[in-house]
Amino acid sequence: MTRRTRWTFFAIFTTIGVAFAVAAWSDVSTYRTLYARGVHTEAEILRYEGVLGRRGTRWYPVYRFTTADGRSVEVRSADSASPSNRPRGTRLAVVYDPEHPDTLRTATALKGGVGVMPWFLVLISLLMWGIASLFLMPKRETSVLQNR
Repeated sequence: MTRRTRWTFFAIFTTIGVAFAVAAWSDVSTYRTLYARGVHTEAEILRYEGVLGRRGTRWYPVYRFTTADGRSVEVRSADSASPSNRPRGTRLAVVYDPEHPDTLRTATALKGGVGVMPWFLVLISLLMWGIASLFLMPKRETSVLQNR
């Protein structure tokens, strides 16, 4: 493997590791922001938006709530839900960021904590950085016996 190829692989795996670390930080940052300065209110489920995936359709509720300053906001949840468990018109407690009202979580989800996803993303990130470090190791000398 040439020196250039090794540096290319190092750059690729490092970049993938950084991407996973950023995703983990984004999850934790959202949770911390809502926990620290989030405003509690009640929201109504207006409708569900379906997203087709490999294993079927995932349904995301669209909430409507009124901010503390009186604005009516509609936000699609980042968390999927079952329409049969929470039908349209259901009202539930939510927490939103007053600076960015489109950042919203249900109060129950926020109370549950940050969850395992950031830990999983950090683990993948560390794995990518570990693989990247292998490409920085010096090239091993071939023995005379292997060249025969």
